[in-house]
Amino acid sequence: MKMKRRLLLKSIILVTLFLSLTFLVQSKEIKREVQIVKSLSQLKKSKDVKDFSFIVCSDNHMGWEGADKVFREILKQAELRGADFVINCGDLVEKGNFKEWKDLRRALEEFSLPFFPTIGNHDSFFTNKYYLKYMGSLYYSFDYGDCHFLILDNAQLANNATLYLEPGQKDEQWRWLKSDLKKSKKRYKFVFMHFPMYGRRSMLDPQYIKNATWEEREREVGELNNLFIRAGVDYVFNGHIHNWTRTIRDGIVRIRSGGAGGETDPQNFHFIQVFVKKDKIIDEVVFLNGKIFELNISPQRYKFKVGETQQYIADGISKDGDLIALKPIWELKGDIGKLTPSGAFKATRKGRGKIIASSGALKTSLEVEAR
Repeated sequence: MKMKRRLLLKSIILVTLFLSLTFLVQSKEIKREVQIVKSLSQLKKSKDVKDFSFIVCSDNHMGWEGADKVFREILKQAELRGADFVINCGDLVEKGNFKEWKDLRRALEEFSLPFFPTIGNHDSFFTNKYYLKYMGSLYYSFDYGDCHFLILDNAQLANNATLYLEPGQKDEQWRWLKSDLKKSKKRYKFVFMHFPMYGRRSMLDPQYIKNATWEEREREVGELNNLFIRAGVDYVFNGHIHNWTRTIRDGIVRIRSGGAGGETDPQNFHFIQVFVKKDKIIDEVVFLNGKIFELNISPQRYKFKVGETQQYIADGISKDGDLIALKPIWELKGDIGKLTPSGAFKATRKGRGKIIASSGALKTSLEVEAR
């Protein structure tokens, strides 16, 4: 009897210790700085921003087999390509359990750039409590340079693809969105959400319409689209479907990017890099996998004044002309400046030189001159 009591006591102690350690680990995770707040604090002040670029990706589904590796590769590419920050269009995790959120946080803690999340249906199907604890607000906006960025929540509980929040504060996001767009005086405006507005598996798909009729949802999407048109929105990004498309509707560029690690053909793994310049916006899709036939350095800038800088990017080019992400080796021939391992060049003295990028047996170069 005494032996049974001792075994029972030991079992109780072990279970109590396990639960205590689990609570401490979870409490420690929860107390860490919320991702959105951390990222906003990392941004440069808008007045110091001129030309810049950012990365868009979506549907990394942390917890899916191999997703962590793909997602980390995209984060690494953002650093290598000189991006200022990353915006994700949702489905950060697969099932939404604590381990998946912990693995996501670990990847982001090792990432040096600001990372702005959007909530997706896999992040909120049963509950959005982990998203709120680890990421922050369900919807928010920020300015960077002469640009305004809006991140929206159209992924309510149980796959309800609407901006009407559940439960309780139903119209809150709508009121905020109208006010936010009205106040912004920035030249360029970018919107990010998880579900697409139109087409297959969109906000208008009957399987994603809960607590409303199809006619009511059609009016909501129409009102949202008209609001974007009146406000001069330039781009709308979304994820949800695990591939890439680019269309223009009502003068707005609409890009779907769903290849950051979730279930799909590995040939679909990709991200978008958006370059914002004074007089234009350029968007490029870059794939992680593909057969490379040649290398390319961009931009094709040849001349500098002493003191000027340039972030160069080296991509692989497929037979079909697709861009393939690389981890190139950079080299500068000629004593005219400095070139970092990530391709950032600064002209420090007058003269001529050559910038070389190589990957495996492939190599390309660019003649440059500093005056």
